[in-house]
Amino acid sequence: MSVSKIVDLGSNPGIRVNFYFVKMSFFWKKIWFYCNDALNEVFYKSIWPKYNNVLSNTISIIAIIITISLIIFIIDFLFSNIIEFFYKF
Repeated sequence: MSVSKIVDLGSNPGIRVNFYFVKMSFFWKKIWFYCNDALNEVFYKSIWPKYNNVLSNTISIIAIIITISLIIFIIDFLFSNIIEFFYKF
């Protein structure tokens, strides 16, 4: 059975917590508040990009990767043929 009560824990006074949470050590409370603050920052304070921005950035990254891959392939092919030509003799 879970018992809830209002407890003053420092950074967020007057929050409703589980009774087991009150018995936690100070170290684990600090970790709990750090994780809670990190999640709040990620979900409520961050500005996430719009779908169109993500899509256009993804397409441009894929195009750059394909272009660089083709350039490396062409250079590798040319050098391997040049080396093969010189080692035939």
